[in-house]
Amino acid sequence: MSITTAGDTTAGAPALDVQIAVDQTTAAVRAAAIRLAAAQARAGAPAAGETGSLPRINVMKPWLGTEEAEAVAEVIASGWVAQGREASRVDGVALMALGVAMAAA
Repeated sequence: MSITTAGDTTAGAPALDVQIAVDQTTAAVRAAAIRLAAAQARAGAPAAGETGSLPRINVMKPWLGTEEAEAVAEVIASGWVAQGREASRVDGVALMALGVAMAAA
């Protein structure tokens, strides 16, 4: 598949043509979003990010309690959110549950 325009032999032409295509697609998406927002406004629908009078649909009822909140607070207070003692403990539990000696996350 060739991206260059007919007769174009300049070194940067393919990148330029791709950028033009991306810019045109971005503009088309923005225009479609504006048209959608205008149609929703005419229909009385709430704007993006607003719920208006629409009912909230819960995906699940949270079942986290005080114990979970305290555990999260301890991890955040430790300063080791992505790694650390608790992450290693969770990794160990997962390894045991899977019955393997090593894994990559």
